[in-house]
Amino acid sequence: MAFAKIPGRVALFPMNATRMRVTGLFGAFFTLLACLLPSVARAQGENLRAGPVYFDVAAHLGFEYNDNINGSTTNALSDFIISPGVSIGTRYRISDYNAVSINLGLYYEWYINHPEMSSINNFVNISPDTKLAFTFFIENVEIEVFDRISYEIDATDALRLDAAGNLVPNTDRYGRFTNIAGINVEADFNDVVLFGSFSRLDILPTQQDFAFTQRTSYTFSGGPRMLISPQLTLGLTGGFSWTEYAENLNNNRMTYFLGPMMVWQVSTLVNVQASMNYTWYAVEQTGTIGDFSNPNGIQANVSITHRLSNRYQHSLNYSRVISAGYLSNATTIESIGYAASYQLSRRFVPNFSFTYEHGFDSGGPDPERFDAFRFLFGFDYRLSRRLSTNIAYAWTHRNSNLQERTFTRNQVILDFRYDF
Repeated sequence: MAFAKIPGRVALFPMNATRMRVTGLFGAFFTLLACLLPSVARAQGENLRAGPVYFDVAAHLGFEYNDNINGSTTNALSDFIISPGVSIGTRYRISDYNAVSINLGLYYEWYINHPEMSSINNFVNISPDTKLAFTFFIENVEIEVFDRISYEIDATDALRLDAAGNLVPNTDRYGRFTNIAGINVEADFNDVVLFGSFSRLDILPTQQDFAFTQRTSYTFSGGPRMLISPQLTLGLTGGFSWTEYAENLNNNRMTYFLGPMMVWQVSTLVNVQASMNYTWYAVEQTGTIGDFSNPNGIQANVSITHRLSNRYQHSLNYSRVISAGYLSNATTIESIGYAASYQLSRRFVPNFSFTYEHGFDSGGPDPERFDAFRFLFGFDYRLSRRLSTNIAYAWTHRNSNLQERTFTRNQVILDFRYDF
């Protein structure tokens, strides 16, 4: 499982979600299309205008003190980090049934004491929610053609092998361009929706030491969703993917998955969302990593949200994810978390969260098993109608069987957001 990142922050735990590289085909297509469209429609939440085009623009500025930026057991480095950024969203509506949407998030990480750690290779980080999409309808069928691109860096994930084949953890920051391009189709037959998706997913690391992680995946998925009642939706999702690595360290593989999903509005105050599938790998021994396993098992995600009152709400989340490992066929991570917030006033909202993770590799030269704990307490405060701030303290502890992968981290975070 990948924890959500505050823009400009180093990931707190390993992020094993598949990563991608820029394909360029859809990016060029959307750029040309946007130039040709009649820019007359307004974006939702727009706050700036350039001629006939409306935008939703927000500026971000983050400050952080981090006493272990490299996630090290014996050689912890502390630093102050300044992270300016901007997010832009707009939507071009061609007609009542056709639209192009663009969402862009950019931010930069400036490390005061260790400038060599600043946004690696001088790249400006691109937020994972950056997306270009063209949506259109053919009768009751909705079709979305999309392209998502991001550039991220983090230190805790930086596992690699040296020239002698020895494991080297946390010595470099792992930077990579990611891209996923594809098409989503939904056919609405009132109480039944049929959906399908096809995508190409790529990862391109920016350092030669991590070239072994470069890969391409093609994924197809689909199934039905059925409206059992106004409060209950059930569905089934199945599919497969093919992953191929550019180098021969990791193994190429086919992955298959099948399982149910549910959205249940138990009451006006309680909502349950759940999905589960059984996943199994068919690994080809094309690499030299030495992992001969064919991982399989249940993947699941369950989220229960409860609004206890108009001021207090909390949620409980559980997930089990089987995803590509850095130096193994797969890494399995189980996570359980609790989060709550209480609105003391119109402007002041304290919140806290606690998360526990357990993870293990399927094999490889030195399989890792780890447990991780994270506690966060903070509050949101609205300074004015357009300016808001978040202040938080985060504590992280990670136990691992690998040397230099056990660490404790303290962070003090101050973020500002200005909504133009």
